[in-house]
Amino acid sequence: MTYIHLDIETLPALWMTPDQRLRYAFAKVPSNYKKPASIAKWLKDNAEEAWRRTSFDPMLGELWMVGWAVDDAEPFIADLRETPDQLGLFASACDCRGQVVFVGKSVRSFDLPWLAQYALREGRLNLTSRLLDVLSYPYDKRVEDIGEMWPSSRGSKYAPSLDPMAQWLGVGGKLEGMHGSKVYDAHLAGEGEKVARYCAQDIISTRECWRV
Repeated sequence: MTYIHLDIETLPALWMTPDQRLRYAFAKVPSNYKKPASIAKWLKDNAEEAWRRTSFDPMLGELWMVGWAVDDAEPFIADLRETPDQLGLFASACDCRGQVVFVGKSVRSFDLPWLAQYALREGRLNLTSRLLDVLSYPYDKRVEDIGEMWPSSRGSKYAPSLDPMAQWLGVGGKLEGMHGSKVYDAHLAGEGEKVARYCAQDIISTRECWRV
């Protein structure tokens, strides 16, 4: 049995022009906003945040980093904006002999679907096929999601975020000063190395929570 501890970092739809961003946000205006003035105010207050949330959508956002650790190994972080070919290294890690189990936080609902779709676009059809096979059944044992395993999340669609889990268990937490909501700001500031360290720390913290 091989365990792949996984985390990804994504960015909003950087390809959108300012006009496209505004039109995207306009489509998100709540239906109870009818007056032009109230719509304009909503857009002023929320357009940026609405666009930033495209980082959750693999059809719009961009996959920036993929981090993984095989069993007890140190995490490897691939910056796909700098070296897109490193997706092949991840595909090779998934291709090892025996059964592969993917471990992460929200990995079943977020990381693996993102990777499957990205791999499809990049022509990595074997990787896409493997990931889709793993995702084809909602309770497949080849995925161990600590969010699903957390006791207080049983029977609820809500689970604590990773940092409170890790701190409660006494096994570490987030990189100081970093959070998923700050990844795009770090990108703007040219702090790719900081994001890579944050991704690696998330993998380590997830692995330690999973071991408990």
